[in-house]
Amino acid sequence: MLELEYSTQFKKDFKKIAKLPISDIVEVGHAIKQLQFGETLPEKYVDHPLSGDW
Repeated sequence: MLELEYSTQFKKDFKKIAKLPISDIVEVGHAIKQLQFGETLPEKYVDHPLSGDW
C-alpha cells in the first residue's frame, strides 16, 4: 500500500471538489484508494488526449 502525500495543489483542488454532490466525492475517494493500493483505474479514469488549442 502506498502512503498518501497531500500536496498544496491537491488540498486546493479538494476544496473545489467538496462543493460537488456527495456521490461525486465518494467516487473520487474510490479512485484515490485504488491508486493507493496499486490497482488499475477503470477505463473512464485513464488519461485521455486533451482537445482545444494548447
